[in-house]
Amino acid sequence: MTLQEKRNKMRRLIPASIAMLLIAPIPASAVAGPESSAARIAAEREAMRKFSWMDGEWRGVAVTQTPAGEQRVTHTERVGSTLDGSVRLIEGRSYRADGSTAFHALAMLSFDPDTRSYRLTSHAEGRYGSFPCPYSVGL
Repeated sequence: MTLQEKRNKMRRLIPASIAMLLIAPIPASAVAGPESSAARIAAEREAMRKFSWMDGEWRGVAVTQTPAGEQRVTHTERVGSTLDGSVRLIEGRSYRADGSTAFHALAMLSFDPDTRSYRLTSHAEGRYGSFPCPYSVGL
């Protein structure tokens, strides 16, 4: 195969490859149509309303016991909904007395209408976790 033939083949393959990459991540439920998506989002919103009491900014002193002794930090939490109320984000930060950040975490609380269950996904200190929540709806 000549260099020109290889280039022509690549020119045909690249657009098809890009199209596949763009289409592949779309879940089957999203292809079902707008009524399906609207119903799922409405179910998510309704389920997430149960956590609206958490919304706001919170601040207080946090105390932990470590082998080095007692550690005190000022801890803050920012909680609020996003994606039109279907997901709740939770950001926690702790500050040392000198103002430097001692801890920083981000979590997302969501609801799965298919399993009617909640999931908490969190990121902190270079780690990641996704955990089922014990709170359930109508099970």
